[in-house]
Amino acid sequence: MASARSRGPVPDRSSRLIGGLLDLLLPVPPGCLICGRSPLHDEPSRRLCAACLSSLLDFPPYSCARCGRPLPPPLPDAGPGWNRGCPDCARFQHLGRVRAVGVYTGALRAAIHMLKYGGRLELAPMLGRLLARMVGACLPEAQALVPVPLHPGRLRQRGYNQAELLAREAARLLGLWAGPTGLVRLRPTRPQAGLDAGERALNLAGAFGVGRAGELVGRRVVLVDDVMTTGATLEECAACLLRAGAAQVDAAVLAVASGMSA
Repeated sequence: MASARSRGPVPDRSSRLIGGLLDLLLPVPPGCLICGRSPLHDEPSRRLCAACLSSLLDFPPYSCARCGRPLPPPLPDAGPGWNRGCPDCARFQHLGRVRAVGVYTGALRAAIHMLKYGGRLELAPMLGRLLARMVGACLPEAQALVPVPLHPGRLRQRGYNQAELLAREAARLLGLWAGPTGLVRLRPTRPQAGLDAGERALNLAGAFGVGRAGELVGRRVVLVDDVMTTGATLEECAACLLRAGAAQVDAAVLAVASGMSA
């Protein structure tokens, strides 16, 4: 009876060395950028597995009709207009509607962080496609996409503006004008993280200006950003665009925070 050792050839040291070199030299099929485990079978260029891609679009069934923030289910006696506003967007004076691809959690939050802070620019086309699909379905009257700008100092430090990458891809797919110079950052601001709604508004007051005002007059503009937390940034940008002659200003973001800071 043949032993287990004799069932097949045993690779010698040189064979193992060659195999190791091939593992280093030959490309390995990429795994999912989010979970790192699931292989990509159908479309490797998107860099996400089917499960993580599906979870990006897992939006709660109830949301505010104006700011898009998730809401609890309506009470049994709620009227037809129960979701036409919420306490969070009641302070918006200039910004119209906000629409989001999903909620700022899970796989979507991880993908945004990888693009924004991790330099994973290969995610921008895929996330831009998701944004384009949402704009086409929810804001079909849009005539121009304007990304929320970074201050030049921060832009030099990061090397790119993630909002501009998203707006450029979405505009290309939708056939819309994209204006990276529609808005400009006039002064640096403190990071918004950790600030409450009032502090955010004060931090952003006078921080934005309009670059090419003539391109915006009479247009229905959609602001583009990665995340909306309190909406203070979008509100300040909307005020600038309306003063420059825009007919209407809505916003499209990849994610909306599920709860606003006080």
